[in-house]
Amino acid sequence: MEKLAFYLVTDTHYYDTSFKASGPAYERRSRTDQKCVAETGAIIDSGFAQIAADKDTDIILIPGDLVYRGEYQSHVGFREKLYKLKEQGKRIYLITARHDYAENPVEFDGEKEIPVRGMDRKDLRDFYKDFGFDEAISEHKNSMSYVVQLQPGYRLLALNCDGDCKDFKGLWDDQMQWALEEIKKAHDAGDYIFAMTHYPLLPFSPVMNFIGDAKLTDWEKRANEFADAGMNLIFTGHMHAQALAPIILYGDHSIIGYIQPTDLVPEPEQSLQTRILLLFFYTVFHGIMMFLAGVPFFFYKLTGKRKETIHNKVLKMRAEFEKES
Repeated sequence: MEKLAFYLVTDTHYYDTSFKASGPAYERRSRTDQKCVAETGAIIDSGFAQIAADKDTDIILIPGDLVYRGEYQSHVGFREKLYKLKEQGKRIYLITARHDYAENPVEFDGEKEIPVRGMDRKDLRDFYKDFGFDEAISEHKNSMSYVVQLQPGYRLLALNCDGDCKDFKGLWDDQMQWALEEIKKAHDAGDYIFAMTHYPLLPFSPVMNFIGDAKLTDWEKRANEFADAGMNLIFTGHMHAQALAPIILYGDHSIIGYIQPTDLVPEPEQSLQTRILLLFFYTVFHGIMMFLAGVPFFFYKLTGKRKETIHNKVLKMRAEFEKES
């Protein structure tokens, strides 16, 4: 089987440049948000320019939260950027998520938050049909999930996990049954299949257990179903963090003695040793991941002349990208 290479681009949260994004109302938003909303266009353009320049990798996976708060115009602008990448030979496969349909979308003008047109969730599939959906070899239309053949020997299971678009952020039983059938079909054909979801399948830190939407609502049940079916790799987004979460901590083959919840005992009591080992593993493992992610910042100082040089370089890359497209 040939080597498979791809880019994973998560949570772009594009906010169209036609919208106003300044003043006290925008600043109030910024105090409680980690996203550089007004700068998303420039950030995405710069990132996409680098991806376009890579002639060795043509596959891009995007697991949802494409725009800021479901603004229709943001979707229009983001899709234009995707088409430009596609014209340069890139193959893009995406799913949508909670921020991609109307969520009180506004623009920020001085003290005011001015409502703007939002995107209806039911329109998202056809709106992004050229980025995975129309290439699907199988599709679960009710959930907007699909399977594509990325290349000989490899399939992608793209799972939308919006659930009921309210409190339940997971996979419906019929959707899961479809997914398990597709996994079996792939294995029977001799293909390797992996998945992409928006919400993490596994909490990558003990803290994530205290954040309601930091993982799928039914993550423990679904994680073991996937493992039993031979699905051993899933890429996710949502938490704006880089981390790995191995399933060997959970389920029937847990290395720390974790007791799997059941319908009869939905919240089993874990032993003190198991809880200590779980906390220890995630504290150490997550700490290492965060340290490695932060290492470049010890050597990278974006100030003074260096800041101006980088800024001019980004502008030049954007101009070249726009010229080529």
